[in-house]
Amino acid sequence: TWLSFLLATSGIAWCVGLYFGLATYSMHMRPLYEIQSLETYVNVDPRYARGQQYMDGGRFIFTKSSFPNPGKSSSVQDDSSEVYCAAPVETRDEERLASYDFWVIGKDCCPPAADSFTCAGTSTSAHAATRVLDETDLSKYRSAVQAAASKYGLSTVT
Repeated sequence: TWLSFLLATSGIAWCVGLYFGLATYSMHMRPLYEIQSLETYVNVDPRYARGQQYMDGGRFIFTKSSFPNPGKSSSVQDDSSEVYCAAPVETRDEERLASYDFWVIGKDCCPPAADSFTCAGTSTSAHAATRVLDETDLSKYRSAVQAAASKYGLSTVT
């Protein structure tokens, strides 16, 4: 009877709860914990900083004169029609950087083959960034960075 029914439904509820708990952790909490386990760097100046210096970084706060430059952005489109966008982080003094090591990226937030970067949460007054840890789309973002570098004659390390 009731005892068998209670045991069966409790077991099912426990299994379903475990499944959704693990799924929630994997999708939402683990990426947060991974970023928090990395270093936070403050006052990163793209004129002098090199990406190799910050390989252990997860969060970056750039200098006040730094900004993502949508005028030097580029995008690439993959076979599934997703658009991968990239724009370099520069300084307001209009000095050409020796190497463009810091880029803002986004997916499906810029028009294909256009020089605009309109990803949510990104403006030319933005001074902070978070590292991408999901390597699923990393090669496509690298292609967008290389396209921008080629298009505008920028030196970059990808």
